[in-house]
Amino acid sequence: VVSLQEIWKEDQFEVLSKTSGFPYRHYFGRRTEQGLLSRYPIEEASFTRYSWQASYIEDCKRLTFATPQGGVGVAFLRLPDGSRVAVVSTHTLP
Repeated sequence: VVSLQEIWKEDQFEVLSKTSGFPYRHYFGRRTEQGLLSRYPIEEASFTRYSWQASYIEDCKRLTFATPQGGVGVAFLRLPDGSRVAVVSTHTLP
């Protein structure tokens, strides 16, 4: 599984996913700006924001280079065999 960050438009994600060689994908949309590519079929995908999201957004507003609109959290995938996979990909603050 490959996690992509800062995917602002779905058409960007479509181009990246078609040229990546990974046959399965899931785009979470503008609410998270993240997409997942996988070699394994994705039966279900969900995204859970970290509980400190509000605090993170306030911190980002004070930093000129940060974009607070993106989601910060963990993605969960369910594969055809029923296994559940957690995918964690996040920015860190300096």
